[in-house]
Amino acid sequence: NRRWSPAQAREFLHLHSTLALITLHTDLSPQRTLPPGGSKLPASSVQSSGPLLQLHPDILASLFTPEGQPYLLEVMFAMRELSGPLSLLIEMVTYCSYCNEGFSLGVLQLLKSQLETAPPHELKNVFQMLQEILVVEDPLQSQRLKYAFESDRGLLALMHQSNNVDSRRCYQCVKFLVTLAQKCPPAKDYFKDLSGHWSWAVQWLQKKMTEHYWTPQSNVSNETSTNKTFQRTISAQDTLAYATALLNEKEQSGSSNGSDGSPANENAERSLRQGSESPMMLGDSKSDLEDVDS
Repeated sequence: NRRWSPAQAREFLHLHSTLALITLHTDLSPQRTLPPGGSKLPASSVQSSGPLLQLHPDILASLFTPEGQPYLLEVMFAMRELSGPLSLLIEMVTYCSYCNEGFSLGVLQLLKSQLETAPPHELKNVFQMLQEILVVEDPLQSQRLKYAFESDRGLLALMHQSNNVDSRRCYQCVKFLVTLAQKCPPAKDYFKDLSGHWSWAVQWLQKKMTEHYWTPQSNVSNETSTNKTFQRTISAQDTLAYATALLNEKEQSGSSNGSDGSPANENAERSLRQGSESPMMLGDSKSDLEDVDS
């Protein structure tokens, strides 16, 4: 049980940022479980003017041992409860995940638990952290994708569980999938190969869009509103368009025997490109999951 309320936890922003900053200035290479190969560390806003600090036993215990679970759980709650800048926390978690299998899978499990249990209007930053971990390009990237989506209690299972009882949670999962595909080529290829497992969600979203009239309020959001039902918005329309184009690209690629120069593939790429360039699409490089519902 937590010792403080969510309101009290909001006062910890500067403490969270300080701990993250210390970690980002620490040499975590001894904790890597795989060699980097040709991969590079995730880009960071933190610039070190000198050599990195040696790993302090307290940092080691808080991040890389079972005793550190309460701290990592507080990081998860911070992503839900804090309204200030959370970029340092996200950078810290992605830095710790780099080439570290145990940490990667452990933090993904914590994130999946939050996505499953937290109120839908508190998931925006949780999805943001999940995205930044999944776009890390290292030897563990494909394993992280499979663990996040296909494992027990993964996002594919969550979509199946929530589509009839929690439509906003299911929608956010669909939006996250297509946003990740836009921002991460390996994820896009992965979802194309996995299309048979999530194509039903595109049909589900299309049905949801036909069941609802356009909302007259410009500030309604399926991600930040406390309304419990799905709302038909421009962002949801764009999500549906991109997901449909992604499925069509997979089908057309198969029918043309994988010929990249075929008219079918060109049409699909054009559709995807137009969607990603639309000013009403899902976000830019630093706010990929920011809501643009209107």
